[in-house]
Amino acid sequence: MKKISIIPIMALLVSVILWGYNFIVTKLLLSVLSPFVLAFYAIFGAAIVSVVIFWKGLFSYDKKILINIFFASFFGIFLFNVLVNYGMKKTSSVDAALIIALVPLVSNILDVIWLKNRLRAINLFGTLLSITGIILLVTNGDFGSIYFSNDHLYGSLILFVAVISFVIYISLGKSIMNSINPIHYSTWCFIFGSILLFIPASIFGDLTAYKKLDLTSLLYVLFAILFANLVADMAYNFGVKKTNIIIPSLFSNSIPIFTMLFSIVVYNEPISNVKIVAGSLVIIGLVLPTIANRNESVKI
Repeated sequence: MKKISIIPIMALLVSVILWGYNFIVTKLLLSVLSPFVLAFYAIFGAAIVSVVIFWKGLFSYDKKILINIFFASFFGIFLFNVLVNYGMKKTSSVDAALIIALVPLVSNILDVIWLKNRLRAINLFGTLLSITGIILLVTNGDFGSIYFSNDHLYGSLILFVAVISFVIYISLGKSIMNSINPIHYSTWCFIFGSILLFIPASIFGDLTAYKKLDLTSLLYVLFAILFANLVADMAYNFGVKKTNIIIPSLFSNSIPIFTMLFSIVVYNEPISNVKIVAGSLVIIGLVLPTIANRNESVKI
């Protein structure tokens, strides 16, 4: 019996842990940097490091592949990062976590419509189960606390568009990475993302803002470059290539879990029984589809 490899699963786990902490980092940096400038710093820095490390064979791909990568980077690097940064300025981390949980549902729909894949009942069940956990997590079981002011509604709509943009990025990447090394794919996404972000960052922000940052903020920017973008993105793309589109999307449900855990470490927030139950539902929702897909052949 062929079993699914643990390596792509571990790669996906590393990526969501890093992205979970990056939510805290992003919220802190948005108090000193504009959304466009923060996105440009993180992506441009990742592009430079990627080119230096992975330059061999990077320029050997034909124009058609690079054009496809450009469109993927527009949705997954440029649009997604800008929308998330702007959305987080308008909403709380609770709202952002809830909206992120929509990624698997949107991914399931596009997976069936766009890629013509069959929707497995276990994948749908796992998605709904983990989303239930996310709802419990972000509300702490108090559904009466959910409300939207105009700013919250606007920010939530922005984040929802970011969700759609990210799912399109996953879908495009799955097809493109059949013809390109995942590491080179990530590198080209960073390059094109930097180009797309440069002009709006120059117009709507101050590209020299780094000169005014203190040491802590500079370290946060460094984390965003090396770990939240470079390591996490490449690990995630590797996981996407070696699994089906559903499993990576399901892993994205665990991002709020890690954000909550890091918040506890930073702000000493207590863990309630509701949050323990919520975290358990999310983890079960992630594990079930993975086990169900154990017969799928995954080659490393």
